[in-house]
Amino acid sequence: MSLVNLKIGQRLGLGFALLLVMLLGVVALALKDLATVNHALEHVVEENFNRIVDLNNMSDQAHVEQRVVRSMILISAADAIEGERNKILEARKAFDAALDSVSLNTSREEDKQALDVARKQAKTSRELNDQVMALATNNKDEEAAKFLLSQASPAAKTLQTTIDKAIKLQVEDARADVSAASADYAEA
Repeated sequence: MSLVNLKIGQRLGLGFALLLVMLLGVVALALKDLATVNHALEHVVEENFNRIVDLNNMSDQAHVEQRVVRSMILISAADAIEGERNKILEARKAFDAALDSVSLNTSREEDKQALDVARKQAKTSRELNDQVMALATNNKDEEAAKFLLSQASPAAKTLQTTIDKAIKLQVEDARADVSAASADYAEA
């Protein structure tokens, strides 16, 4: 059976069927490309954004701890000092939760190393802040202030710098993912 032997209605029907098959192929390809774009955007929104939020939370909680430690030097009432100590414990819990969350969602080796460094620096900073708090609790405010300025604050600044670098890495990663998603969208 050749195409020449077909009636005009059959030829038109066959041509239309062929056109529909090609159109379905184009639709399937477009859906595949849209799925790729969707996956890339989900990565940006769900993973990169959440990591950046967690890192910023770590930064905020480290700042809270430093502010409260400074406040402890300025106050002398035992109940007020205890209230400040509780604020520090809450900030540390929030910091640890954010650090654990970002650690679970990190796969790049460079990011993991930065987080390990931040974890060690946070431990050091806390130990130094604990010494400042002990001095402040014992009303050794001048000694606490000197120790804060010479040791605890520089350690906290080092931690903050590490967190800032990790945030910068995540922002760069998010920008790269947005660019990739845009390229995928342009191809779709």
